[in-house]
Amino acid sequence: MNLKRHRLFIMFTIICALTGGKAGAQSTSVFTTGLKAPAKMVLTGRGNLLVAESGAGANTGRLSLVDRKTGVRRTILDGLPAGANLEGGTSGPSGLALRGDTLFMTIGQGDAVLRGPAPGSEMTNPNPSSPIFSSVLSITASSGVEASTEAFRALNSGDHSNLKGGGQVILINASGDMLTIRLVADFPDSIPNPRPDFPDNVRVSNPFGVAVSGGVLYVVDASHNLVKTVGAESGSTTTLATFAPIPRPTPAPPPGGPVVEAVPDSVRLFGDQLLITFLTGFPFPQGLAEVRKVDIVSGSQLSFITGLTAAIDVQPVKVLNGQEFFTLEFSTNMLAQPSAAPGRLSLYETPTAAPVIIAAPLISPTSVARDRSTGDIFITSIFTGQVLRVDAARLLVRRHYRDFLLREPDAEGWNFWQGQITQCGDNAQCRDNKSVDVSRAFYYSAEFIAAHPELAENLHGTAEYNRAFVKQAYFTYLQRTCDPEICDAEGFNFWVNKINGRLPSLDGDYNEMIRAFLRSTEYRARLGLS
Repeated sequence: MNLKRHRLFIMFTIICALTGGKAGAQSTSVFTTGLKAPAKMVLTGRGNLLVAESGAGANTGRLSLVDRKTGVRRTILDGLPAGANLEGGTSGPSGLALRGDTLFMTIGQGDAVLRGPAPGSEMTNPNPSSPIFSSVLSITASSGVEASTEAFRALNSGDHSNLKGGGQVILINASGDMLTIRLVADFPDSIPNPRPDFPDNVRVSNPFGVAVSGGVLYVVDASHNLVKTVGAESGSTTTLATFAPIPRPTPAPPPGGPVVEAVPDSVRLFGDQLLITFLTGFPFPQGLAEVRKVDIVSGSQLSFITGLTAAIDVQPVKVLNGQEFFTLEFSTNMLAQPSAAPGRLSLYETPTAAPVIIAAPLISPTSVARDRSTGDIFITSIFTGQVLRVDAARLLVRRHYRDFLLREPDAEGWNFWQGQITQCGDNAQCRDNKSVDVSRAFYYSAEFIAAHPELAENLHGTAEYNRAFVKQAYFTYLQRTCDPEICDAEGFNFWVNKINGRLPSLDGDYNEMIRAFLRSTEYRARLGLS
């Protein structure tokens, strides 16, 4: 296809995208199904997903591995502590953090408490399903576990009692792979919280997230509104920070009182700080949830990202010359009728920037994990038992709108251009070629050419046009501010000469140059890719 025809084809697809062409993609796709109330997940060093599943009944908590390439799930460990909570669901495995070959898992409240005799009261359950609710487990795997297809036996009540007593549980599968499980920390299932109408009232513990740095674990308790430090080997525990109730706007609209509880439900390491999301308590006011920053030494805390609703996770991403942040909200209106409004994944280029919605609507999302090598984002959905995928193409297309057109994408165009890439499935060569085609299409957008008329002149690739084409690659892809003819003369001249050496009807070197810029370390760093 000669250059002129190629441009006419691209202009036609642009017109389709901007004037009613059907969107070729949605913001997410289903990556895997069949999970039992997935609560949190982490990526392994090999890029697979480890998922903590709360379960679907007494001691049905589960740890699954989802193959990154195929989306196939297999059980690593079953029979983990789980029990019916007071909200009508099942509470069990609730948070994950990975350090080398050791996985740290928080176990939530389970059925450690029952409803008390007074409205809203709680009392200790004399016969909980497991003796190790409100705890942290460590699970150390031998090197073959991630690749093995052989199952381990499920934990039983004897194993739970053994862990409670300080023993280890060692499991070996048919291939000789080994799992070693131990109880790192065993928090009180509840603490006294007497009330005038029920002196024996208690407040349940509910560890719901964990992060690890060296020999220290950071555990958030969503019921006690605090974050604890735990020695990963010793199990010694101290309270790092507590979170006071959050005032509601005055006068506070009904229902509910003048304050709400913080309800910390996720914790992430961020340098020498922690980022902790607040779900907030009833009545879950819109815009009052936030990401709080906590110093890991002093415990001092500051609001970091505000204006959220039912925040459930945050993912910091290191990019060239800074940081970006993905926030996950369980719902945008928890009290909407007849059911809560769906949640969403948003991107903040700075903590105070206006958010960009990356994926919505999301049904009951609970955690987010990002593959730094590809840019794919994964989201657990606790009610549907799914892991959703936000394809890296979505972020790539958004970056092009920002770089070339200086605006956020419109929904239809965003989906259209994403679909041009994701139609390839997991065919790497097809995706690479389509990414280059999509990228080149932005060169021919009327919006872009209006700002750079030198790119509208001479459609047959003269030397003048070629120099402008290469120069814009430096300005758009790399966001260079100085003239590349001066600042990077060697690279600039290399690409100009390479394109000039081709016949006007053979435009492959334009694509080769675009591909080189997209693959460059500098461009990938702008996208937060390693």
